[in-house]
Amino acid sequence: MKEQLKLVIADDHRLVTESLSEFLLKNIDCKIVFTASNGKELMDRLGDEIVDVILLDLKMPKMDGIECLKQIRIQYPEQKVIIVSMLDDENTLLKLIKLKVNGYLSKSGSGEEMLIAINAVM
Repeated sequence: MKEQLKLVIADDHRLVTESLSEFLLKNIDCKIVFTASNGKELMDRLGDEIVDVILLDLKMPKMDGIECLKQIRIQYPEQKVIIVSMLDDENTLLKLIKLKVNGYLSKSGSGEEMLIAINAVM
């Protein structure tokens, strides 16, 4: 039997985390291990449990997604991370590539694209 996918969602907009959680739970065999409203909260909780994929927003208070991804790469270099953001300027995307992000999705994308990205990263 295939193991249930363990996901974390980090986004400072509660509606986004709740909607994304609901969508994912309905469409794939997964568990939302926890949600975080900023990068600091994510990093504080990340070591507590093994997770398969982190869905990470870029614009968050306390610690943004870029800084958070830098910390993830130092502490958990093999951790799979998909950025889910409205930011898509070239400089931001180049930074993400240099930080070895596993995937990028625009928040204007579809749920189907989210499922495809998670499947591809896994």
